[in-house]
Amino acid sequence: MSKLSQADVEGLLNERSPVARAALAAKVGAVYDGELRPAERALAEDIFKRMLQDIDVRVRQAVSDSLKANPRVPRDVAMTIANDVAEVAVPMLSSSMVFTDQDLIEIVRSRPATHQVAIAGRPAVSEEVSESLIETGNPDVATTVLRNPGAEVSEEGYGKVIDFFSGEEMVMEAVVDRPALPSRISERLVTIVSEHLRLRLALEQQIAPDIAEATILQSRERVTFELWPTEMDPTEVFDLIEHLFIRDRLTDSLIMRAVCEGDFVFFTAALARRAHIFPENAWALIHDENELGLAPLCEQAGLGEEMRDLAYLSVRLARSIEAPTEVEARWQFRKDLVRHFSSQWPDLESGDVETLITRLIATGVAGREESAAA
Repeated sequence: MSKLSQADVEGLLNERSPVARAALAAKVGAVYDGELRPAERALAEDIFKRMLQDIDVRVRQAVSDSLKANPRVPRDVAMTIANDVAEVAVPMLSSSMVFTDQDLIEIVRSRPATHQVAIAGRPAVSEEVSESLIETGNPDVATTVLRNPGAEVSEEGYGKVIDFFSGEEMVMEAVVDRPALPSRISERLVTIVSEHLRLRLALEQQIAPDIAEATILQSRERVTFELWPTEMDPTEVFDLIEHLFIRDRLTDSLIMRAVCEGDFVFFTAALARRAHIFPENAWALIHDENELGLAPLCEQAGLGEEMRDLAYLSVRLARSIEAPTEVEARWQFRKDLVRHFSSQWPDLESGDVETLITRLIATGVAGREESAAA
């Protein structure tokens, strides 16, 4: 291949055929990849900049194709290409090593999904770039980066995937298939993904059997809990308790969930039904200032010692809270409860009741039996 000459510049300026101009772009790109004198390199870069203003996409695409593997492309040329239409930008975005992470993040935040998918599929994607791709909220973009073995994803990034895409089976499957997920992420996933993905998690991510069992149980009972209206009349609560009791679904773990969520109306009614006493009597025993009534009530309801300890702790925390509304009181209660267990499980985040429930079930705080105690 010959070196660049002024004739090449004249050809660029005078050639009317887009096909010929594209061929010239390929020629200049091939020469630029070799050894050039400073003057020749400057001339080539001038040609690129002129060609990137060409009205015909084929010419600009030829420039992108010819430069995508060249690590010496000037940043301004690379960014011009990256901000062009998809046909021009994608070849460069998919493979060029010229871009910094900050460049890529800027492009992700300002360009459409075609550009984002191209970046998501690059041979190497840093944690910071992956997180910006996840934050687009586009399931195709998220799936592409998660399916990319060269993409690094931080634990925080995985958390955002779950927050943004828990209802997207395609994305959840891509997460499950990632190698060596953080254990905390695996535990969260088990509670939200479909049944067949739970099995894959248990097999592929080496989740401890007790955690897998606990979280699968938890996921079923979480669905039950979330189906309840946010505010229920006490009569409706009693009707629900009776419905669960008759069907052997008023389990220790479901009662523990109510405690951890700060739902003491449900907790009281559940203990009353399992202990075969009136709810008002159970309420009086739970709120006895001398704390003499809760232990025998829990024992009669069939709750184990550790569950009784959790009940005592929860009642004491609830008594100490002063808040203007029930919503704020519950929020503060959950935060205080998680904080209490943070010395045992330092990775618990503030207010993360779901993970706390998983850990408590797995360590046997709630009984494993599926049927209600007689």
